[in-house]
Amino acid sequence: MIFLDNRDKSLVLVENIILQKHEKKVKHKYAFGDISLCWYADCTLYIEEESTSGMIIKQKEPVPHMQYSKEEQIYSLYFCYNGENIAFLDKKLSITNGDMILLRNYSYEHEIGESILKEKFTKLAGSRFIYSGHKNTRDIVAFLSSKSIVLDDDENTIIPDIKVTKNESGWFEIDLSYQIDGEVFDLASKIQLFSSQDEIEDDDKKILLPDSIIQAREYLSVVGNKLRIDQNHIFELLHIIYDSNSDISEFFSYSDIMLALPDHVTSAAYPYQLEGIKWLKFLFLNHFGGCLADDMGLGKTFQIISFLEDQEVKNNIKKVLIIVPKSLLTNWKKEFEKFNSVYRVGIYHGDKRNEFDFENTDVIITTYNTAYLDLKNLNELVYSLVVFDEIQTIKNHKSITSDAMKQIRSEMKIGLSGTPMENSISELWNIMDVLNPNVFYSHSAFMRRYSGKNYDELKSILNLFILRRMKKDVLKELPQKSEQIIYCDMEQEQRKLYTSINVAVKKAIMSLKAFAAPVVLKGLTLLRECCCHPMLLNDETNVDKVYESCKLDALDLLVDNLVGSGHKILIFSNYTSMLHLIQEELEKNEHYKKIIYYLDGKTKNRVDVVKQFESADEGIFLISIKAGGVGLNLVSAQDVIIYDPWWNPFVEQQAVDRAYRIGQDKPVTVYKLVAANTIEERIVEMQKDKEQDFDELINGISTDKNIDLKDIIELLQ
Repeated sequence: MIFLDNRDKSLVLVENIILQKHEKKVKHKYAFGDISLCWYADCTLYIEEESTSGMIIKQKEPVPHMQYSKEEQIYSLYFCYNGENIAFLDKKLSITNGDMILLRNYSYEHEIGESILKEKFTKLAGSRFIYSGHKNTRDIVAFLSSKSIVLDDDENTIIPDIKVTKNESGWFEIDLSYQIDGEVFDLASKIQLFSSQDEIEDDDKKILLPDSIIQAREYLSVVGNKLRIDQNHIFELLHIIYDSNSDISEFFSYSDIMLALPDHVTSAAYPYQLEGIKWLKFLFLNHFGGCLADDMGLGKTFQIISFLEDQEVKNNIKKVLIIVPKSLLTNWKKEFEKFNSVYRVGIYHGDKRNEFDFENTDVIITTYNTAYLDLKNLNELVYSLVVFDEIQTIKNHKSITSDAMKQIRSEMKIGLSGTPMENSISELWNIMDVLNPNVFYSHSAFMRRYSGKNYDELKSILNLFILRRMKKDVLKELPQKSEQIIYCDMEQEQRKLYTSINVAVKKAIMSLKAFAAPVVLKGLTLLRECCCHPMLLNDETNVDKVYESCKLDALDLLVDNLVGSGHKILIFSNYTSMLHLIQEELEKNEHYKKIIYYLDGKTKNRVDVVKQFESADEGIFLISIKAGGVGLNLVSAQDVIIYDPWWNPFVEQQAVDRAYRIGQDKPVTVYKLVAANTIEERIVEMQKDKEQDFDELINGISTDKNIDLKDIIELLQ
C-alpha cells in the first residue's frame, strides 16, 4: 500500500501502476527517499527513480509529551513532529511541515500509550489520562523520563529542595531552599507558619511549598534560616524525609542497637530473630509502636519474650499486658515457662478473674473480649508494653473492641500478625492507629491520601513501623512446600442442583440496585455448600435429596493414598458440619476410627488434642479453619488438605502454617479440593489477586482492592 497525502484530504484510489511516464499533467508529486511518486487524475501511478522533486515524504519518531493540568489533575498525551503537535489517537494520517510530509509513526505512538496504561494511567476521552496508581509526582516524572516522555510544566513554578539533618538533642533541622539562575535562596524565613497559604510569590515566580511541609506546619519552628521539628512528630517528620529524597533508614536504623540477652536465648535464636529483637528494642528506646509482621511460623512469640529478656529492657519494664485470641491464652503462658523467665506470668480470664492478683503479676495475659469488658479495671495499671497478638482481629476501625484497645494506656504497643492487611489499607491504618495513637492522619485523611495512590511513600514510611520477613527469605533450611489443586467433576445430580442454585442466585444479585450483604452472602453460601456437599443444604434447597459429593469422593481417595504412604494429615474446612460429614465418611474405615482427631471452636481440651496428634505415629486431624488457623504447632504432619477455598487466601495460609513452620523437617504438600466449573474455581483465581495485593503493599507496593458486585457477578459465570 502506498500512501499519498493529497491536499483535499479525499481518499486516493490507485487503479493502475504504469511503467511509462504520462504526457498528462501530474496531479500530485511526492518524493519518498530516492524515488518520486506521480499520481494522475485518471487514478494511475508512476514511480520515478532518483528524483527529489515534489513534496518530500518522511517517517520519523516523534517526541512524546505529557501535559499535566493541576486544576483537573489530568494528563494529556501528544506527540511532537518537527514542532508540529498531534494529540494521541488523533485521526490525522500525516503532518505537512513546509515542503515535507511527515507520516505518523503509529506503532511508536501505540507503544508509548501502552506503556503509560501499564503504569496505572487510566484512559479518558480523547488523549486524556488520569493517574490511578501509587507513585508520587517525583516517581511519575522518573517513569516518564525513562520512556523519553517530556512532562510539560510551568517554568515560573518552583518546587524547593529539602535537606534534613538530625540533631543530637532529638531535633531535626530542615533546610528549605530554591535556585533561580544559579543563585540559592533561603525559604524558611519566608514561610508564614500560621498562614494557610500553600505557595509563596517571589516576583514572577510561584514557589510551591512541599506537601510534607504544609502538613507539618503547626509542628515547625524557625531558627535562623532553618526549620526545626521534634522527633515526637514522627509521622510528619517521615513525610519530610521522604520528600527530601533521603532514605529514612539513614535517620532511623536499628542495626547498631546492642542486645544484652541471656546466653541461652542468643544461642537458640536464628539470625533474623536477633534482628527482630533489635528492631523491637529500637522501637522501645524511641517510644514508637510497631507491628512484627513475620510470616506465620517464624517465631514472633519467641522474639517478643526474648526482647523482654534483654537486660536493658528488663530494667525499664514495669508491667506487660498481652492481649490474644482466646485459643492462645495457654500457649503464651507455656512459652514464658520455656524461658524459665523471672517474669511472674498470669492469665486474666474467666469467671474468677476478680480474684486475680495484679500486684504480684508482671505479665498479664488476657483475651480481646475480656480486655474490652474490663477496660476500666485494666487501665488502672501503668503498662510499659502492650502486645496485641493476631492484631488483625481488631482491623475494623469501626468496631467497639478496636476503639477500646486504643484506650489502653501504655508506653509502647506492639502488634503481631502474619497478615496485617487482609483486604484494604483501611485495616492497615487502624492497626497503626492502635499501635501509635494520634500519630497517623485521621482515617478519612489517610484514605484520601493513600487509597489508590502514593503507595511508594506509604511503604517507605511504614518500613519504620512494620517488620516483615518471609519464610522463603530467612529459612533456607526449611523443607520445600508445594501446592496441588485437585479439580473435582460433579456428577449429573450434583451439577443439576448447583446450576439451579447458581441461576437463582445470579438473578437475585443482578436485580439489586446496591450491594446488599445479606442477600449476597446467603447466595454465595448456598453455592459453596453445594460444592462441599449437597447434604449441607436444607430440604427447601436440596429438594431432590441429592447425596453425592464429588469432593468427598476425591477426599476419600486422597486420604487413602496419603495414609497408605505413612503420612499424617491435616484437613481444614470452614464448615464444622462438613467436618462432621468427613469424619462420618472416614470412620467407615475401621482403622481410621483410631487415628482421627478433631478440633473446632467448641473443643475445650485443644492443647491435649494437639499433643496426642503430635505424639502419634499416624493421624488424620480434622480442624475448623476459624478455630485452628492460629496458635497450633502441628509439624508432625506433612500434608494439608483445604477442603473448601475462600477468597481470602491469608486464612488458608495461616492454616497451612500450622505444619509449615520452624521444626518441620519434611516437605509439606498442600492439596486444595476445588469443584470444577463452579464458584470455587473463580475463588481460586481471585485468591491470586489478593495475594498479589498483599505482596505488593506489605512486601512491596499494593493496590486497594475489595470485593464488589462486579466481582460477585464474575464468580457466578
